[in-house]
Amino acid sequence: MSKQQDVEQTPDLTDLSRFKRKRSPCAEFVRGLVFIFCGFLFACQTTLLVSHYFSYPTTIVTKLNRTNIVTIPAISLCFPFDGHNLQALNANELFKKNFVEGIKSSISIKCRLLMPTLTKNSFRETRSPIHCADVSPVVQSINYGQSQKCFTYFSRMSRTMEESEFQVRKDQTQSIHGAFGDLVSIEIDFPESVNDQFYEDREATLIIHQANELPNFNQKLSKIKPGQDYIISFSKITEKRMQPPFRPGCKAYNSRVRDAESKYYISSRRECVNSCIIRLYREYCQCLPSNLNIHRDLIYSSDAFCGEVQCSSLSDEDTEKCRRLSRCYPSCVEDSYEFITEASSSATAPNYGPNFGNRKPGLSDIANALTKTYIIVRKSSMPDVLYEHQPHLEYIEFVFQVLTLACVWLGISVFALIWKPLYLIGKLFNKLWCWPKKQTVPMIDIMS
Repeated sequence: MSKQQDVEQTPDLTDLSRFKRKRSPCAEFVRGLVFIFCGFLFACQTTLLVSHYFSYPTTIVTKLNRTNIVTIPAISLCFPFDGHNLQALNANELFKKNFVEGIKSSISIKCRLLMPTLTKNSFRETRSPIHCADVSPVVQSINYGQSQKCFTYFSRMSRTMEESEFQVRKDQTQSIHGAFGDLVSIEIDFPESVNDQFYEDREATLIIHQANELPNFNQKLSKIKPGQDYIISFSKITEKRMQPPFRPGCKAYNSRVRDAESKYYISSRRECVNSCIIRLYREYCQCLPSNLNIHRDLIYSSDAFCGEVQCSSLSDEDTEKCRRLSRCYPSCVEDSYEFITEASSSATAPNYGPNFGNRKPGLSDIANALTKTYIIVRKSSMPDVLYEHQPHLEYIEFVFQVLTLACVWLGISVFALIWKPLYLIGKLFNKLWCWPKKQTVPMIDIMS
């Protein structure tokens, strides 16, 4: 009887509940306030992080590209014309008057590609140089406000063409004067003097731009005069944007989609905006805008330029709406070109034209060179620059940042989240596979 009472009075050392200290209500209240405060800060920072992530910002990564594969840009040559002497501003009359060959006032242009493109490089019968018009059709356009008529070579606006049709290997390009990197040679024969105009007063404008647009006089340009030789070295700057929902958004223009009037392909944001402006001028003013380059294939027989007449029924706000159209997003890939022009006199410097070769020029050659211009377009030794937009916050990075905030403000770590399931799995595994060994009972009780 005494032994049984001793056992009942013996304390159970495994019962730890009696060692727990009871917290006072005030401590529980302070603990709750701290938890609420940390939860509030966690909610605020998580909200800011979520709003930042779903605004889809981008960051710009700059890369330098040194490659032997060069994509030939569009080269536009623009010449002044006297369109204001015409009694009518009919667009067809302007094009017929300024783009007819065989008259004294016409300009002779010989453009040659010095090396075959990648698509033609595999054919042995292909010889260089190649006429530029054989690579892609020459696009003719008029800017009435600037009084300029333009010829655009290596354009992709007239038909669908692959990029490889405009690519050459830089290490294979070599001109007749031994310089590597030369791509295109251009010979311009200026017309005879008109209205007592000397050749020093005549000039052309050369613009290097991306091939899916018409020339823009707000871009960088170079003035070309007769009696001069020019070497133009260009480098390319490319910006790659990301499509929505990423900011600022972009549109991958399909080169096989024509404009609403099925006249020509729209493959850039600027041509999309210009097409909208032309359509507004036709609808409200019954004429074509004078401050834009007008593609020859875009005009109708009844089209006329607005000229000096201001269209009162069309305001600047109406044309500004075209720039805010949702369908006229910026291009996902947009190229711009930087180029340096080096000029030398044809009468004193060696000429790079094909008519001279390696022989010494005579007096007749010098006199003939005063009305001509030879241009070599080459790829610069400077690397191309690529500005690539990338997501500012990747999805996996966003998840890790939310978990980091939870660890900081709520004390929730990965171990705290997964230790209980691992404990239960381990306990179940122990019961299934690790059976407890049977205890053996000795035959003789030594203690007794």
